[in-house]
Amino acid sequence: MYPESMHNPLRRPCTFRGGIFRHGVPLNGTRYYFDYQGKAYAKEDIAKLPIKKFVIGECAREMESIADRFTNGCCNISEATFGLSKVTGINVPLLSVNNKGLIKMFSSMIHTYQCKKRLIKQGEYVDVEYDPLAFDKIYPIPDLSQGDMQKDYIEWPRPLITKEKKKELLKGLSLIG
Repeated sequence: MYPESMHNPLRRPCTFRGGIFRHGVPLNGTRYYFDYQGKAYAKEDIAKLPIKKFVIGECAREMESIADRFTNGCCNISEATFGLSKVTGINVPLLSVNNKGLIKMFSSMIHTYQCKKRLIKQGEYVDVEYDPLAFDKIYPIPDLSQGDMQKDYIEWPRPLITKEKKKELLKGLSLIG
């Protein structure tokens, strides 16, 4: 998504005039979303825009009901690529029969799908879980050992996946968005 000054409509079949980003900010009882120029939009304002709406990721799931296309997860690249293709009507060059890496790409997608399926069955999370209340929550930092303070991450235990949640996650798992 680029500022209008970077567009050359003669070279591009589709131009993006910017995007609405992230999960929004609550202000005076209304959640506002901001474009690249800082203009605020309420969900109702975005729904009225005379453009196709493509919503990517769990942080924006609240906008799924007004989207022409929604991809879940935390910006799953394959789903986002195919979703963008479907919204714009532009074919993805990666899917061309002239792409010498096409078979390898599909093989990799199948492998990723199988790995995710196996991990979910084992009770492991494979993506960010959507929790709209978590976005505006401030989490306390746990007590850290000296060894933990040397790491560039903080381990955060996640609850085990219930049988019901496993079924839901497996049902929502897709090879291509």
